[in-house]
Amino acid sequence: GVACEDLPTFQNFTNYEGCDQDCLLATSVTFGECDCDLDSPIRSGTKDVVLEQRNNGTECGANDVVEEDCADTCPVDCVLSEFGAFSACSATCAGGIRTRTRNVLVFPDNGGVACTSFCRTADPSVLITDDCLVETETCNDVPCQVATDAPTAAP
Repeated sequence: GVACEDLPTFQNFTNYEGCDQDCLLATSVTFGECDCDLDSPIRSGTKDVVLEQRNNGTECGANDVVEEDCADTCPVDCVLSEFGAFSACSATCAGGIRTRTRNVLVFPDNGGVACTSFCRTADPSVLITDDCLVETETCNDVPCQVATDAPTAAP
């Protein structure tokens, strides 16, 4: 027969029960889902065992578990600033409009909540534009005073 030391190290020693065989791991990693709830998101993966350890060979140990940063795959939700102050009213009477704006602080990514999800308001008198960054409302909705000539005094 062939002596154990004469066999290639990558060969499966099924027929050589007395030989030592080190654990042999695949070079590729099969990763699970990313845990995006962590402060530093990670995902764990495992390397498949190609050959099991035998006799006095080196065991696989923890080398078959791999972790990697996966923050770039996590959903990022849109974040909008608060609305600023309203502008001056466009009319002093008979109804005008005034607006206020806000900005996108964080744009959504990887399937995160879109900015348009913030386009709802419970107040029907407030209209939010499609881009959700400008809020408009009516103002000075009072009748204008009509100037009248003052009556002249009789002589």
